Amino acid sequence: MEFVLSCNNTSPKLISFVAVGAKLPHIFKYTNRYEKLYPSATQLLIRCEVINFGTPQWFHSSSLRPAIEALEALGCITSQNGTDKSLEKEKPKHRILVHAFSNGGCLQLQTLSGKLMQYLGTNVTASAIIFDSCPGSGSLSSSINAVSSAINFMPLRILLIVCMYPFYFYLNVLRLVFGIPPILELIRTHTNRPHFLPWLTTSSPRLYIYSTKDDVIPWQEVESHAEDAERVYAVVKKEKFESSMHVAHMKHDPDRYWGAIKDLWNAACKLD
Repeated sequence: MEFVLSCNNTSPKLISFVAVGAKLPHIFKYTNRYEKLYPSATQLLIRCEVINFGTPQWFHSSSLRPAIEALEALGCITSQNGTDKSLEKEKPKHRILVHAFSNGGCLQLQTLSGKLMQYLGTNVTASAIIFDSCPGSGSLSSSINAVSSAINFMPLRILLIVCMYPFYFYLNVLRLVFGIPPILELIRTHTNRPHFLPWLTTSSPRLYIYSTKDDVIPWQEVESHAEDAERVYAVVKKEKFESSMHVAHMKHDPDRYWGAIKDLWNAACKLD
């Protein structure tokens, strides 16, 4: 498969991967392809382990500090306080592509969004976001499937699955008694808000890559989120596979997969 620079040699200046539990060799398959497609882009990986998925929000916030420092160093985010507007034109322009994998990636996006509320997305001329096999509602059955596919160590897998039952009972009590929705429902709503990341606008294209064979995130839940996004965002693209498993669409049909991503970035560059 041959890659060429798209968008008249205008590549993203930053490509950010957001994932939970993905093994590094697996992630490197994506980073290597992105390096061939957009060799001048800086790549930023935001990742944590599956075991951290159930940890408190403050834990995720503290673990994201290195990523935020990297965004600051690259000049992608600028604090609202003390920003010198007269110097903004002299700063380098940025183009940002975010690639989120599964519900874990969406959780990381939610936490990152909260930490970036104090920043402005200045000097970002083009941006786009990819939802790869997500977002889903996080039902008990899909969560068990997710843990089963991500955790190879059987004792840990069994322990996590057993703990899920009282945890989901607790979530149902919160909903029925106090009216508090589960975190993944909040994430689904939040990720469809305008500017939920400071560099995103309602013109920022978004791409959903998913499959009818995914046993972790039902395709109907992904399409439902995309339909809600169409009420807010001007460009919403969907790439629906029929035979690939969860987060395995690139392996199943790389030409189609990377073609959809190039088309997404071309759409973003038209607004640059």
